[in-house]
Amino acid sequence: MKWALHRLVGISWRMCAVAMLGVWSTAASPLVDYQRVLYLTPPPTFNEADGLVQCRDGTLLGTLHSRANYGGVLFRVGPDGSGYTALYLSATNRPSGVIEGSDGRLYGTIGGDPAASLSGVFSVAADGGNFILLRTSSSPSDRISQFGVVQDDEGWLFGTTSGDGFQNGGTVFKLATDGTGFRALHEFRGLAAEDGLIPGALTVGRDGWLYGCTFFGGSPSNVGTIFRLRTDGSGYAVLHRFGGGRNGRYPSADQPLLEGSDGFLYGAADGGINSAGVIFKLNKSGNDYQVIHEFEGENGTGESPIGGLVEWCDGALYGATHEGGIDGAGMLFRINKDGSAFAALHTYIDAPNPEATEGTPRTRLVPANDGRLYGLTSGGVVAEGTVFRITPLPSLRIRTGPEAIVVSWPDCSGRFELEESNQLGLSDGWTRVDAVGEVIESVRRVTLPRNADRRFFRLNSR
Repeated sequence: MKWALHRLVGISWRMCAVAMLGVWSTAASPLVDYQRVLYLTPPPTFNEADGLVQCRDGTLLGTLHSRANYGGVLFRVGPDGSGYTALYLSATNRPSGVIEGSDGRLYGTIGGDPAASLSGVFSVAADGGNFILLRTSSSPSDRISQFGVVQDDEGWLFGTTSGDGFQNGGTVFKLATDGTGFRALHEFRGLAAEDGLIPGALTVGRDGWLYGCTFFGGSPSNVGTIFRLRTDGSGYAVLHRFGGGRNGRYPSADQPLLEGSDGFLYGAADGGINSAGVIFKLNKSGNDYQVIHEFEGENGTGESPIGGLVEWCDGALYGATHEGGIDGAGMLFRINKDGSAFAALHTYIDAPNPEATEGTPRTRLVPANDGRLYGLTSGGVVAEGTVFRITPLPSLRIRTGPEAIVVSWPDCSGRFELEESNQLGLSDGWTRVDAVGEVIESVRRVTLPRNADRRFFRLNSR
């Protein structure tokens, strides 16, 4: 007998499984508890979400910008929605790609009206004070890209420029946190060149290399590349040139690639069936490129993936689309790293609808230290966007033997309690299992004596 999933009456979704002798039971599809944490009400024109990160103290940093006048806001908020504080607010300059540095200060990129051509890298104290421009450019030919910066283990900052370098193809640069030591590590050679045109956001791999995508270039197709280089600028290599069609084109370079726990790189691109977008993977040597999912753009399946995938403790990938879904306003999804078990987790309502209070997802999700995933939406009827969180409810895996039952599930932060019953019911008859078990490689295993032929188990989100 296989186990079954049930939606139980209450605040959150829960899971039930039937344990039978000698049978492994696993979940057919994931469930999530979706919660709106905060309606964002900055100045009315700041209605486009840029990004969200978590600091070491658990608070969230987010950025919004204006579609109308290039202004923006950097804010801090607690994971429960409390303590909203605008750390930086400008009517003409847009902060983006903010990180918390190893020294506790905040670093990011800033830009404004392209006609004014001001762009730069900034630093600001954790409370919003002592704002410093570390590097500025007032020329469109060496404009610092608005995809933020990353930091390596030695404390150096890395970012990209557009319209700079050889034939204005853009560059990858490094910079010290005090603004010194600026250096272009690689100059891209332009549209018709093999190495690409206009680099986007960067990722520091566990091997210490920098990885990223270009929006264009990569002869002969000229629809984008995936590249890597060392932090001293050596070893530059093109790992993949997109070919277009169902193999993908124009990668979502504004979001960083994800290095999964399996060592592969994951990202999203345009193309695929119906040109609705794809999810791809490849290893860090550039071999074994695979499209693991094609969005269909119809029947509620999602369209235009945002990129910037994240991995949760269950080993699966989580992401968002800003189009498609049931009402065309985007959705959140989950997929295994081999492309199996794709599932829509939450769909959004189109903004003109009077019930559209959530907006549309525009940024990657953020795995937080409380075991949840957080994100930002843009727009909506009652606000300029929202901060939201989802709690994926992990799959129970159950094995029974002659004398014992082993129940296991991915455990991000101990947020779930195991309950049992001798009959399947909606509310009565469930009791908490006192045994806490052990956690090995992010999987909690609880061993129980077998004292009945039939027992039901479920996880309850605290």
